[in-house]
Amino acid sequence: EMSSQSGALTRTYYALESFCENMGEKIVPYLPDLVEKLVVMIAHSPTVHGKELAISALGAVSNAAEEAIVPFLGQVMEHLKVYLTAPDTEDGIRLKTQAIDTLSVFARKIGKETFSPMAAECVQLGMANLSSADDPDLRRCIYSLFAAISSTCPEALYLAWTLL
Repeated sequence: EMSSQSGALTRTYYALESFCENMGEKIVPYLPDLVEKLVVMIAHSPTVHGKELAISALGAVSNAAEEAIVPFLGQVMEHLKVYLTAPDTEDGIRLKTQAIDTLSVFARKIGKETFSPMAAECVQLGMANLSSADDPDLRRCIYSLFAAISSTCPEALYLAWTLL
């Protein structure tokens, strides 16, 4: 029973992500409702899988909306930070991996002006997690975050590298 519910949830979120990708900038009028619903799911989904899917969908929404997501960034980051600093349990790593992946989307899409103030903290987050990351997916997402930061705010990455 639970696996069929999980499968249905996965397919629903997959459809939402595909829809968002195809909408592109036409998604902007729907952002307030989409972000609100996804943030509720991130905060209150009864399953780790549900939270993971909602975080991923938020990445897809942000990818489509690009800089139009900026007004919602504070609200989103408040919930994302919980998972960016999740403990290194199996569930924590799954949620952290997805949260870092979504953070990479923000780094690429919200514009340098908006991302710059967050860049150094994101580099520190990546470095701190890299030192303890045994999970290959988590490592991949951290490197993807560094790549996103290097394309948006290379100076933040350079600064961190010189401090090593």
